[in-house]
Amino acid sequence: MLNVFDEASDKIAEITFRVDKDREGRKFLAIKDQNTVKRFRFKRLMTLMHFFLLHRYKTDLVHYVNPTNDNRISVQHMMDYGVFREARTDDPNVIAIEVNTSRAQRIFTSDRSLKRFIARPSK
Repeated sequence: MLNVFDEASDKIAEITFRVDKDREGRKFLAIKDQNTVKRFRFKRLMTLMHFFLLHRYKTDLVHYVNPTNDNRISVQHMMDYGVFREARTDDPNVIAIEVNTSRAQRIFTSDRSLKRFIARPSK
């Protein structure tokens, strides 16, 4: 689980996840749940948390287990940003996504590129 706390030590966001490998040996991030307190929504906090996990675990795939409508919207935004390449929903209980690792790594190349990504206007 990844938790984010504010200055008062109150939890403002969390992602419940596990990292595993598929039969082909590719690492995937299975996201079971994610929550952000209302005042921090639509501020790219969850996107940054996803980036942290992608960077930390160097995953090739992301699976959302029992996806919510918010998950579907997040996936579409990450595809718009070029971080996710392809999303499949063969099983209605899972969204399977291929990570565009080269794009994700370019965003992490420097503090400047990460700040530029954060500061960009919402779509």
